[in-house]
Amino acid sequence: MVKCVRVPRKDGESVRSMLVSEDLLDLDSKIRADGDCLLIPVRCDHLEGYEIIDEDLEVQEHKVSDYTEIAQVPEDLKAILPSSFDVVGDVAMIKIPDELWDYR
Repeated sequence: MVKCVRVPRKDGESVRSMLVSEDLLDLDSKIRADGDCLLIPVRCDHLEGYEIIDEDLEVQEHKVSDYTEIAQVPEDLKAILPSSFDVVGDVAMIKIPDELWDYR
């Protein structure tokens, strides 16, 4: 069960944006339609003006969008991981500094 805020569809995007900006959106679950309302997963017990309920929601898959999240290098070297790179199809081309060469 996941805590959700029940929101009329017309308010869905503005509430979702507010939850994101206040770091209250639960990113581990998918938003679900429920009639003319949306069930938005939250990480709070109260949201003024809206009902919080417990519901079963689908798990949200997280795709890695930043290679530095999965780079297997020592913590003290993470700061020198390149922040820019080129992508061609499914391949990322990264110029690796000498200090990281052993971790390529």
